[in-house]
Amino acid sequence: MSASKIAVCVCMLASAVVRADEPAFDPTAIAREAIGRVRTMALRTRAVDWPALETRVLAAAIGAKDKIDLLPAFFILLDGLGDGHSFVGVHQSVRTAFKERYGREFDSGRKRRGMTSEFMGRQDPFTRPLAIGPRQATLVVVRSGGGMGGQNTLDYASHLFGAIAAAAPSSCGYVVDVRGNTGGNIWPMLGGVSALLGDEVVQYGIDRDGQRALVFHLRQGAALITREGKETEMLRVPGWRALPGLDQRPVAVLTDDASASSGEGIAIAFHGRPHTRSFGQTTYGSATSNQNFELAGVGLFVTTHEMADRQGTVFPRGVAPDVAAPTGPAATQGDDPVLRAAQAWLASQA
Repeated sequence: MSASKIAVCVCMLASAVVRADEPAFDPTAIAREAIGRVRTMALRTRAVDWPALETRVLAAAIGAKDKIDLLPAFFILLDGLGDGHSFVGVHQSVRTAFKERYGREFDSGRKRRGMTSEFMGRQDPFTRPLAIGPRQATLVVVRSGGGMGGQNTLDYASHLFGAIAAAAPSSCGYVVDVRGNTGGNIWPMLGGVSALLGDEVVQYGIDRDGQRALVFHLRQGAALITREGKETEMLRVPGWRALPGLDQRPVAVLTDDASASSGEGIAIAFHGRPHTRSFGQTTYGSATSNQNFELAGVGLFVTTHEMADRQGTVFPRGVAPDVAAPTGPAATQGDDPVLRAAQAWLASQA
């Protein structure tokens, strides 16, 4: 046998040994680890009947051969927290694999309140001009999404910030529209609108003890979070530049019943800002923050904090607008009473 063939055989034997030494998939152990970690993190942990929930989760894990089989157990665990925001995050291919195997979605039992918004899934440009009498304002659409890190996230922040900056010389004010924004990554959203918010604290995360455990703030193009005295930069906006005075210009914020999660977070960031007024409908009511970890190749997103505005006010039932104005059925085709109300208010600002 040649030396090369011997080398190949040795490599194959080594690989076989590594595979043989790998621990067997243990669904019960994985489920117990998930329960322990989630119980420590969860915002509503004190309201959960943990013995009962643990029994259900472990029962669902019995016989699981891989992560796909284990998805229902993870779903039962996070849905059982009762916060309406914790969820199991998997790639679409994993979701599809479960459906092909079992003929249903693994989280089909998730209870969701209905949303009436016509703006969900919108792909409008980030900005467009608005006539305010003889002057001009700018409509800023903060869309859902923002990516989960990497270039897509940076592009979202950069394009949103850049569109606001480009409109600055001719804009007497701004309309920030988070209608239909069902959530996503809040950091590129905050970074994108940072010129309108200024370099300051814009939000808090309130823990289960009612303490301001997280501080969300902006500084020179960076979106930062402070926890236990340690500051972490979550995102820095590519191409950021100082835009003096934009944080003092009037801003109208538009919301509806599909403004949820990070969409609500943007509305909260503007709540209490000077020269600001909100219009539309009360937001969805999931103004909470999630933290995630990965287990067995599955992302578990756990609600850990309530969002609070710069005064420390929380919004468990959603953020109510200053001016209630239901969106009409033709709003997405241009007949938009909420936007008209915002334009009228901007026209009244000096």
